[in-house]
Amino acid sequence: MKSRTSILPFLALAFLWIIPDAGICQSKKEAEITGVIQDLSASLADLASRVRPAVVQIRTIGFDTVKPGATGFVTSQRATGSGVILDGDGFIVTNAHVVKGARYIEVWLNDAMQQNSNSTALSQKRSAAARLVGMDQDTDLAVLKIDRTGLPTLRLVDSDSLRQGQIVMAFGNPMALENSASMGVISSADRQLSSGDPAVYIQTDAPINPGNSGGALVDVQGRLAGINTFILSQSGGSEGIGFAIPANVVQRVYTELRKEGHIHHGHIGIRVLGVTPSLAAGLQLPRDWGVIVEDVEPKGPSDRAGLHPGDYLLSVDGKDLKDLHQMLMVIDRHAIGDTMMIRALRGPDKIEAVVTVEERDDDPNRFYEMVTESANLVPGLGILAIDLNENLLKLVPEMRKPAGVLVAALTAGSTGSEEVLEPGDMIISFNGKPAVNVETLRKFLSELKTGSPIVLQIQHEDQLKFIVLEMP
Repeated sequence: MKSRTSILPFLALAFLWIIPDAGICQSKKEAEITGVIQDLSASLADLASRVRPAVVQIRTIGFDTVKPGATGFVTSQRATGSGVILDGDGFIVTNAHVVKGARYIEVWLNDAMQQNSNSTALSQKRSAAARLVGMDQDTDLAVLKIDRTGLPTLRLVDSDSLRQGQIVMAFGNPMALENSASMGVISSADRQLSSGDPAVYIQTDAPINPGNSGGALVDVQGRLAGINTFILSQSGGSEGIGFAIPANVVQRVYTELRKEGHIHHGHIGIRVLGVTPSLAAGLQLPRDWGVIVEDVEPKGPSDRAGLHPGDYLLSVDGKDLKDLHQMLMVIDRHAIGDTMMIRALRGPDKIEAVVTVEERDDDPNRFYEMVTESANLVPGLGILAIDLNENLLKLVPEMRKPAGVLVAALTAGSTGSEEVLEPGDMIISFNGKPAVNVETLRKFLSELKTGSPIVLQIQHEDQLKFIVLEMP
């Protein structure tokens, strides 16, 4: 005890000696923290100044019903969104829902880019009319083209390398407020919203609001991590649950849309099911997780390759298969005509199957290559149409009423109402007159005055519908 009490005075003196230094150390620490925060703030400001010029505002004019459910009453509608320049020659990526149904698309370049640019190729006008190169509603992506050169662009990051917790910034034009930026983190790098949907999103808490759609989600190096697309919200505003289409998906779709104007979606004629512990126990599967074949389309790609219902899938293209989501993603990332090497268990036996990816029979773009804009455009409706023939009748549902015209694709002039024509629709009549062929439809529309009503009877899949439009 004596030895312990004898050091107390020294501890007291040491404590008194340390107090002034503690204050000095505290001041130094506060200064260091302040410096770090200032550096972070300056870095984010620099990041914003680099990214902002490559993010544009998109303004569209289309037509919509005056109120939901109203027919025969249409009015001009204006909307705004965002886009990202990926090629300096004027190629811009945005969301398909931003430009769907637009009769006129206009791109407004960032004012900071116009002020700081020394390029003589840039016009002093901020706005430029845009042409729709192509869009894919399955991925909700579209590519636009404006007649400008020397534009600033964003590089794409490998989105498979993104991790939860990374700092990101969202750029766009929410509520038509230009040049807006917000910051957050990646909440999930690969969020799947539905077990049967191959689509994967980057989830972020960076505030995203209406008008941000099509804008950029970037990492701290200013690289494009994804395209902002939608939010989950009970209030209608940002609640910290926003989603972006990953950059790898953007790169693939952007490249194919520029080349082809549309996307082909593949399938292998198989329906798969995620394995649960109960399913594994009942079927005596080797694992209580993974993927099992639930059904195989007769005479489809997987059937021809030798796969059977009940096969437990082990790997695809040499990679172990962990879950249903992974299987759906692998199929979605393969091009038409690619082959997939699938290893599976059938009871105690291991089997291998080489399956060829084929185009989906219900792919809305399957008619696109049958038409050209010069020969098949129907300007009044904003569609590319083709005369129905025996070969086409094999690719569409059984007709309930005689139809003569098939909608092959939409153009930037397609109608913007809720009841819009879609690829695969068959036109039966217009204003009560039979739609014999595309030429008859064109002639009828050419005789109408601006504002005249157009009533189309169509077959959409296996349903008969009336669509009421107005001659633009």
